[in-house]
Amino acid sequence: MEATLLKSKEETIRREKKKAILLLSKGYIPKDYPKEKLLEYFILKLNYELNKNVDENKLKELENEIINWPRNPNNDPSYFNLINLREELYFVLGFNVEFAFEEYCAPRVKDAIFNLLSKGYSSIIIVPIDYIVGINERTLKEIEEIKNSKEIEIQIAWPYKLGLQADFIATHLLSFLRKPR
Repeated sequence: MEATLLKSKEETIRREKKKAILLLSKGYIPKDYPKEKLLEYFILKLNYELNKNVDENKLKELENEIINWPRNPNNDPSYFNLINLREELYFVLGFNVEFAFEEYCAPRVKDAIFNLLSKGYSSIIIVPIDYIVGINERTLKEIEEIKNSKEIEIQIAWPYKLGLQADFIATHLLSFLRKPR
């Protein structure tokens, strides 16, 4: 009986170690990305979405340049805030915590999921950082396609409960109200 319980415990621990957390952010364009290239990108993207004839190679080239643009705390502070949040969550939870972006930044969600799969993770909990909006439809579709084609459990920890949002905001506000002026 004891051996069975021990085996069950070991299996549970092994199974839990195969879980990872994936923080998902919208992604932002770096502040120092050249404005003329950014304008060209948005014009191409708009025309593409309007089904107009565009140079798709140029659009993809500009998009890849934005995604892979070197990030630093000055040109993309949200990127580094996400790294800090990942480290804090790892400390608090003890799970592997990674991050991904829906657009304008690497790694993209598909790449991050495949990276976790290659490391042996069989269960991923995706946590949208934008707790009000959640995840865009294109990204949700991409996640569903991965779930249907691979042996992986993916949960999306959204929507956030309204009470938790209110508690978080109230606690945050109280920290400011209690500061000496």
